[in-house]
Amino acid sequence: MATGSLDLSKLADKLKENIADYSVIFKLKQSNGFKIKQDRLFTGFKIRDKVPLIRSSSDPMVQPGRTGSTNFKGGVALANREGVLRPFKVDLKLDEKQIYAWSKTYLARKTATDSSDIYSFPALNWYMGEVNTQIGKDVQGAIYKGVYNAAGTSNVDITDGLDILFDKGIATTGTGAVGDIPTANVVVSAATINAGNILSEILKVAMAFFTGMDEPLEEDAILVLDPLLYVYATQALDAQLSNNSQILYREGGKLKLSMLPNVTVEPRSWLKGTSKIMMTLAGNLAVMGPEDDTEDVPSIQVEKADRAIKIFIDGEFGIDYCDGRVLFMNDK
Repeated sequence: MATGSLDLSKLADKLKENIADYSVIFKLKQSNGFKIKQDRLFTGFKIRDKVPLIRSSSDPMVQPGRTGSTNFKGGVALANREGVLRPFKVDLKLDEKQIYAWSKTYLARKTATDSSDIYSFPALNWYMGEVNTQIGKDVQGAIYKGVYNAAGTSNVDITDGLDILFDKGIATTGTGAVGDIPTANVVVSAATINAGNILSEILKVAMAFFTGMDEPLEEDAILVLDPLLYVYATQALDAQLSNNSQILYREGGKLKLSMLPNVTVEPRSWLKGTSKIMMTLAGNLAVMGPEDDTEDVPSIQVEKADRAIKIFIDGEFGIDYCDGRVLFMNDK
C-alpha cells in the first residue's frame, strides 16, 4: 500500500470475501457464551426465545409405617424460572482517517510472513480478532452488572445481570419481586471487607450453605468472590498458618474450605468491585445463546458508503439462574 493511499472499496471487498469465515468464528464464540460456558457455575442453553430453567429437589418423606392412618409428607418440587434471550448489536464505522491510523498500527504488529498492507487476510484477521475480543469483554461486563434497557447504548444494557436478578429473587414484594431466594440464604456482611475479616465473611456464607443444604458435604459447589476479596483471602490464609485457625487451605494450587473440602474458593472477574461473596451448586447459573441453525439473526454485514466502511454485527445473549433455593450469598 502506498503511503497515504487508501482504497475503501478494496478493503470492503476483502472484508466481504471473508465474511463467511468471520461469521462462523463469531457464531462459535457466541455459542460458547464468549467463554462463559467454560465456567463450572454455568449451564449453557441454546434457545430461540425463552427456555424453562428447571431444577428439582425433594423433601424428607420416609416415616414409621403400619400406623393405620395416612400422613402425607415430603415430595419432589421443581424450581421453574424462565431464561430469556436478548438481542445485541455492534455498529462499527471506519472512515478514511481511522483506517489510515489502523494501517500504521497493523504495520507495527505484523510478523515477518505477513503482507504489509491492510487489505491482506492477516490484517483483516487481526482486526476482526480485536473486534471479537472486545465483544467478549463487553458481554462479560454484563454478567453481573447488566440491567436490560432496550433503549440503551451500553454493553450493560443488553440483559439483566445477576445483581438485579438476585435482588428480584430475594424480594417478596414490589415491582418484579420473585421471592425464590430464601432470606436465610443471604447473610449480613461487614460494612467493609478486608484482609482482617475476609475469613469470617467467607465463613458466614459457607455456614448458610452448610445449614441450608440437606447433604452439604456431598454437593459439588463453588464459592466465588470479588477478585480483591480473593487477594485478601490469600493474605489471610498466609497469616492464619501461624495460629492454626484454619478456615481455608491450599490444595493443588486452589483454595478450599476446611469445613467443605469439596468446595473451591475462586475469584470471578465479573464480580470486580462488588465485594460479593456467593456460593451455589455447579451449573446453577444459566447462560443463553441462540440455536446454531437460527437463520433470522444475521451475524456480520459489511457496507461501503460515504467514504467509510460500516460493519454490522448482530447477536443474542442472556443470563439467569436456575434455582434460588441453592443460592447463598452476602448482602453486598
